[in-house]
Amino acid sequence: MAAIGQVARIATLGDIDSNTAAVWQPETDQSSQVAGFSGRGNVGVGVEGPNGRYKPDVTSPGTFVVSTRSQQWDEAAYYNPTNFEFNTFVNQTITNSGLNQYSLTVPANAVAVMITLVSNQFSTVPFPTNLPIYVEFQDRPPNPPTIPPVDFIRLGSVSIPPDSGGVIAGIQSLQNDFFFFAVGSTNGSPVHYDLITTIVTTNNQGNFFEVLSNLNNSLSGTPPYFYRYETGTSMAAADVSGVLALMQDFFTNTLHTTPSPGLLKAMLINGSRTVGSYSYAITNGLNFQGWGLVNIANSLPLTTTGKVIRRQLRAEA
Repeated sequence: MAAIGQVARIATLGDIDSNTAAVWQPETDQSSQVAGFSGRGNVGVGVEGPNGRYKPDVTSPGTFVVSTRSQQWDEAAYYNPTNFEFNTFVNQTITNSGLNQYSLTVPANAVAVMITLVSNQFSTVPFPTNLPIYVEFQDRPPNPPTIPPVDFIRLGSVSIPPDSGGVIAGIQSLQNDFFFFAVGSTNGSPVHYDLITTIVTTNNQGNFFEVLSNLNNSLSGTPPYFYRYETGTSMAAADVSGVLALMQDFFTNTLHTTPSPGLLKAMLINGSRTVGSYSYAITNGLNFQGWGLVNIANSLPLTTTGKVIRRQLRAEA
């Protein structure tokens, strides 16, 4: 399933042409383009034939769709713009009185930096937790390391903040810059370890999340809030599931017969139509719309008595 764009209902539910927020405009300004973040393209290329399997099957509106909102939904956690970037130095070895030197670049939007030493398959048991980490901002820690010039020393791990010392007063001292650190050892035999650095950054997008939160809350007016906007293949899938449920209901309660899943899928695809300038290309390694946008009126061309469907079923029987 792939999500397709739609004109978003931004100001009120009744005004579908009121998307004046520029940040959402590219995703919601028209209904004939598959969303760039949605699932698209053939799968199993080279495994299930030269071009793989034709996916997605169909498309449906999935961009900025109004959906139900759980009362247990944690808005602050869901919209948390914090990112974690991990980098691992594997199979490191430090000898007695040795000093392994490293450096770490800190972006301007960093809010925390962590350095952790962990055991690997070559480590002795128990893994020593007393390996010193020497941190210095201006130059590589000397051997032997002393304070100063080393700004501070920690055993086994470093976390900035709250760790600080010397000219490193906190994460602000390192933002948009880099610093040095070194791992030492006073163990009598070599120590094998992996070193993991973690840089925590935040996406400062102005009042993006505040505006989105207000839009969500405006759907219900006053608490409790029952609805919110959501985007993606998950929303397109719900649309298509609803169409299939209506088709199955017609078969079951009007025609008093049970359709197979294969029949419903075939009818769904048969009723789909391409949108925009897209054209079918089942041998293409990357397709965007599959068989097109679902349309229940095409999939289930009903008369008031259902004669069209009944005739079709008798002919197939």
